[in-house]
Amino acid sequence: MNVVMTGFVTDNQDPDNLGRVKIKIYLSEVETETNWLPIIAGFAGDDKGIYCLPDIDDFVLAVFIDNTYQKGYILGSTWTQDSPLPTSEENSDADLNGDGNNALRMIRTKAGQRIILDDTDGSEKIQILNADATSRIELDAENELINLETEQGISLSAKKAISITAEEMSVELDKDLTISCKNLGFETSGDSSIKGDGGIALEGKGISLN
Repeated sequence: MNVVMTGFVTDNQDPDNLGRVKIKIYLSEVETETNWLPIIAGFAGDDKGIYCLPDIDDFVLAVFIDNTYQKGYILGSTWTQDSPLPTSEENSDADLNGDGNNALRMIRTKAGQRIILDDTDGSEKIQILNADATSRIELDAENELINLETEQGISLSAKKAISITAEEMSVELDKDLTISCKNLGFETSGDSSIKGDGGIALEGKGISLN
């Protein structure tokens, strides 16, 4: 006979690395800790799958397949009054389905990192944010824009080529621009100009001006 019960996670460090947890349940009002119980995952296989262990004290739903309540499976986690639903802190109308459109899908970690898929009509977007939202990647469907922001540095690295193709491009810097390379070439089909408020210096073994 299968029995479905709720419980709280007490341990999630599986000594056999099988992604199992222990939970505490109440049998006849007596607190009991289970054996290690595997978690039902939406996708699991040989060195692949969706890995999301519940935390200690998370509220879970379990199904037991024996009358000792020691063999069973964790069906999933759920929210409670003491563990409320997460919010995006970005999409206030859609948070907690406040607008009734059920347009928001989100993964939020306990540190506050977020992956947000917002299907709000007319302002669809995908966002990846760090905990305090100071670094973000946004795919804005409404404005057909990809936005990348951070308060510190952005690093791009490739062993081969990096190619940028666009109709227009502008670079604005508050400080210096340094380019270091083996060979440097500029080519334009229209006019070119170099302007500086200070001096402009050209130095090389050979300089040719035509």
